[in-house]
Amino acid sequence: MRIISDWYSKFVLASSRETRNELLRMDAEVIGDKVRLYRGGNVSPAKLKILRYNDFLSTVRDGTDAYGNGGASSYGRNVVEIILPISEIKMVNGEVQYIGQSKSLSGGQKYPIEIYRAFNDALGSNYTAQEIDEFRPEEVRGTAYPALEGGKEEYDQLMKKFHGRKI
Repeated sequence: MRIISDWYSKFVLASSRETRNELLRMDAEVIGDKVRLYRGGNVSPAKLKILRYNDFLSTVRDGTDAYGNGGASSYGRNVVEIILPISEIKMVNGEVQYIGQSKSLSGGQKYPIEIYRAFNDALGSNYTAQEIDEFRPEEVRGTAYPALEGGKEEYDQLMKKFHGRKI
């Protein structure tokens, strides 16, 4: 248990602290361990609230944030406010991305969820599991393994466990 707790405090908590500090630099409204964010688009507000893994979010409703990124209203006629735990977002080059639980990565048939996440992380994309299933297997492997800490070996182990056989 100590190893897990050391890992958690070293990486997860440190990452959340760094993200929190970055959000504060962007003038985001941080409420304890949560943050108020916005999402804009030309779909219904109900659909805007359904977040996909790696969706981009804004720290401001209108105007621009501290980095010059457009506020949520610049992405469409509808804007929703979303309050999320800081642990469910990541900062990438001054932009906020959602990394919490998402239905978009469920329902895939060919790969474990870790590979769907790694594929999206490597590309900075928000493909669904079903969309990733349509890519050629060698393209998924070549894209996903560099985003996994253990590289090709971890990819192969995940696939072996998922399919119950050696790849």
